[in-house]
Amino acid sequence: GIAAGDMWSYEVWEGYWIWDPAFTSILMTWLLFTAYLHGASMYRRGKMALLTPVLAVNSFIFALYSTYIIRSGSIQSAHVFGEGAQTMPLLITVIIISALSEGLVLYRYFTWKQVKEEKRTGILSTRNTFYATIIILAALSFILFWGLTSSMLLQSFGKSVSFDLYGTWSYPFTLALIAVLGICMFESLGKHWVKGIVLGAALIPVFILAGPFPDRYANLSASIIAFAGVSSVYQIYKSSCVNGIINKLRSCGPHIVHLGIAVMLLGILMSAFATSQTVLFMKFKIRRFDGENSR
Repeated sequence: GIAAGDMWSYEVWEGYWIWDPAFTSILMTWLLFTAYLHGASMYRRGKMALLTPVLAVNSFIFALYSTYIIRSGSIQSAHVFGEGAQTMPLLITVIIISALSEGLVLYRYFTWKQVKEEKRTGILSTRNTFYATIIILAALSFILFWGLTSSMLLQSFGKSVSFDLYGTWSYPFTLALIAVLGICMFESLGKHWVKGIVLGAALIPVFILAGPFPDRYANLSASIIAFAGVSSVYQIYKSSCVNGIINKLRSCGPHIVHLGIAVMLLGILMSAFATSQTVLFMKFKIRRFDGENSR
């Protein structure tokens, strides 16, 4: 849905993303829910028995909070609808459900008997990489939550939070997330995982020296995205070698999603820094319209 929205946004605004409160609140929920999906995968294996319910509860609360932001018009936005409607019952509902849910989380924390988990199998164990992914996704979601809440509180005083806050604070965490996305793909290499990471790290100076983009931060981002993309392709190839169609699909699925995220981020990067991409799209559109007119 987000990828399809990006394509539509490019046609309308000639850009993939804007920090609109409606967009931002939905992304906030999506990030935390993605963290929950990673936790749920480990929960089914008997791990993260406390963290996963916490992520589930707060994902639901963020979904309600996002609904309130979009429906109430408390933050000025071009995509807010229902402004001026009676949204106080919705706000009260969000507060009550949040209080009850967080109370249940605290009750589970104080009554939970920790089960001894298996010993760590290494730095790149699935458990460790999943923990790193969940922490980064939760941090990104909290940054968006903090920005939206600050905007809503400051707007009553005639002030607002700059959209640069989201990009500035999210940038290092996003790079870390992409790096973890690429690193976790090399877990199956066993003792040879260092070689894979070193090979990926070698892409960073190559991109910086080659300088395909005019901005050094864009070159750094492109190098890490390339690392994640190459490692995802490698894992897709390796997963396609297992026996059985069902096993192939089950094994390839997560890696295809990771590759899709890398491609989407690369498209956003090109949209911001590559003028040749805009020219390419314009030529494609002109030819398409000419073909329609000739018919």
